[in-house]
Amino acid sequence: MHLKIFYSYLEHIIVRVPVLYGQTEPNEYSESAVNVLIEKIRIGKAYKIDHTQIRFPTHCIDVARFLMQLIVKRLTVRFC
Repeated sequence: MHLKIFYSYLEHIIVRVPVLYGQTEPNEYSESAVNVLIEKIRIGKAYKIDHTQIRFPTHCIDVARFLMQLIVKRLTVRFC
């Protein structure tokens, strides 16, 4: 599916971020698995997690920074 989209929209990019965390709307912790875990720990509730898979959580600010750099680079290449 990704390749079909990739070849159909050559001016677009697909960015996949499997584990994203960061600030959310108040009481909307379910937007991210990391935020759910943090909230369960904060309130002292037991929470079962998978400890066999390696994951690298990414903060939403880091993704935003990367996307801005990508956009600036693309605009620089296009208009030079």
